[in-house]
Amino acid sequence: MQRASIIGAREREQAALHAASVARADLVGYVRQAVTTGALTVIEVADLLGVTRGAVYKMCREA
Repeated sequence: MQRASIIGAREREQAALHAASVARADLVGYVRQAVTTGALTVIEVADLLGVTRGAVYKMCREA
C-alpha cells in the first residue's frame, strides 16, 4: 500500500511539472506574439505579469 502511494505521488508530481512546462511555453508564445505584433509594449507586458523588462525580452528571444 505504501509503495503504491509513493508511485502515485511521483506520477502526480510528474504530471504537475509537465502541465507547468506547457503553461510556461504557452505564456512565452503569447508574450512574443503580443510584443512582435505591437499589441502590447514590453513595458506593458512586464507590468501585467509583474516581471522585469529583461524577463520579457528573454521570453521574446526564447520562443
